[in-house]
Amino acid sequence: MVLDRILAFVLDLSLIHFLSTGWITVFREIILKSVSPEEFDNPFLLWAQSNFHPVFSILIWFLYFSAFLTFFSETPGMSIFDLKIRRISRSSGGIGWRSGLVRTLGLVLEFLTLGFGLLPVLFSSSGRSLHDCLSDTMVVRASAQDLPVLDEVGRI
Repeated sequence: MVLDRILAFVLDLSLIHFLSTGWITVFREIILKSVSPEEFDNPFLLWAQSNFHPVFSILIWFLYFSAFLTFFSETPGMSIFDLKIRRISRSSGGIGWRSGLVRTLGLVLEFLTLGFGLLPVLFSSSGRSLHDCLSDTMVVRASAQDLPVLDEVGRI
């Protein structure tokens, strides 16, 4: 399942790149057509003339994961690989907006620590990473009916 999680994440990043590139192109064209070139100090014009838009890309990334996890408990990439996020404390229903937000913020934290928060996936019996533990969730097969039973330390 670890390989499926990685492939689903790569697919999601590809979709995010496609979405953010498309939206940036649309916004750049709108701004460039609506702002006069003589307004050289206009911050919108300066943004549109730039080729590097990390804040916008990060915002799209954050909204993508937060929204899909909150409302569907899976991303499109996870759906293709038959993966779903489940709350450990309940067996049915979505994970909710708090867990979706905490899970996304945990993913950001894992990137800030250069991926060290992802290492428990490889070594723990439950296959949970830092963002799974922070949000009280785990990745399961969508086709599986029951959650694995975990002990008090999160082991299967």
